[in-house]
Amino acid sequence: IYAFPFLVWFIFSGLRKFRWNLWKPVLIILIVAFFMNLGYYSRNFNLYGYPHAKLNYLTNGITLPLFISNIVRNITLHLGTPSKSVNHVMYKIIRLIHKILGVAINDSRITAYGDFSINFSLHEDSTGNFVHLIFIMVSVIIFFIARQKIRRRDIIYYLVALVSVFFILCFLIKWTPWNSRYHLPLLVLFCPFITIVFSRISNHRIPNLIAVFLIMSSFRWVFSNDSRPLIKDFKASKTENVFNTTRIEQYFRNWPALKDAYM
Repeated sequence: IYAFPFLVWFIFSGLRKFRWNLWKPVLIILIVAFFMNLGYYSRNFNLYGYPHAKLNYLTNGITLPLFISNIVRNITLHLGTPSKSVNHVMYKIIRLIHKILGVAINDSRITAYGDFSINFSLHEDSTGNFVHLIFIMVSVIIFFIARQKIRRRDIIYYLVALVSVFFILCFLIKWTPWNSRYHLPLLVLFCPFITIVFSRISNHRIPNLIAVFLIMSSFRWVFSNDSRPLIKDFKASKTENVFNTTRIEQYFRNWPALKDAYM
């Protein structure tokens, strides 16, 4: 899913540059990719009988309204705020959108587990990336407004590939409360695009201030996340954190019932 749009871009650009000699770099890529994943393939083959694990989250009979629903709900995973009233207002807006689409908000064809809701979370499985989403949207707007300063065509292709990855995810994968984890590679891949856009700003203090803001905004998740906190509660005299919890216990923080079988 993540590689497909980039592979399409690579093939079309490669045909212009290498013509029919493109098979050489393609062969190298295939060989490298195969051996990097060989352990993964072999373990799956031993367990399932084929190289890839069975996917239980694939959408079923998706239509345009269902596709739009999946796009909206996946974006909304990153909009949770500490304010319950704000989250409730956004939830009502999403319900209204689904009413207009004529789609149930938890349609089984595009929903694997859980009921749709908008929450603020510090847990690694369900936390959103609100700040990152805002910077992505702002950078895209700036890119098209100040496009003359950023004329390289490959940047446009890169952006198209990134957006295509997100659309493919929404088209193929059912919604779950922890789908934000699937978005993490995409958020990382957006970083070069955001950096290029903001580096074109004439006032160099702005990118520096953004960097400081991003570091400061991460503190709550770094120090007080639900799974492996550095300091769970600043006010408490003694709480569990990564310094006073064994490594084995940290492995199974989210699934303690599996610890005994592992041991």
